[in-house]
Amino acid sequence: MTTLIFNAVLHENEQAKTDLGLANTKLSTEIRIQTTNNVVQYLDHNLSAPVLINRINADAFC
Repeated sequence: MTTLIFNAVLHENEQAKTDLGLANTKLSTEIRIQTTNNVVQYLDHNLSAPVLINRINADAFC
């Protein structure tokens, strides 16, 4: 019985770590996208030329 409980708790912990990893990945991706958008928007407003090339380069390095 103790082994079954231990295995159940172990499984729950592994699932929680997997869920947390997925959440962190989604959060990191969203932060990268928002940061890129903010930089491109800033450059668009402060330079006379559009910055499409900068956006492509920023996405390529992330």
